[in-house]
Amino acid sequence: MTAEAMTTRINRERLEALKKFIPLRDRIRDKLQQRQQDQMDFTTSTEELFTPITTATRMLKLQQSVLYGVKNPT
Repeated sequence: MTAEAMTTRINRERLEALKKFIPLRDRIRDKLQQRQQDQMDFTTSTEELFTPITTATRMLKLQQSVLYGVKNPT
């Protein structure tokens, strides 16, 4: 086998290996993007859920401090 034929065969094998790897890489990238989107959606929905509760709790503690004369409610 000549050096040129060997190089061509090696390059062909590398190309075949890359062709097998690209779909796998794309699937992993898509899963990662979906996971990041799910985390963002969860964070947003969690904030939307708990912000009113937190605000109401602060208002309640403030009213209790005014009513009972507590200076630093926790």
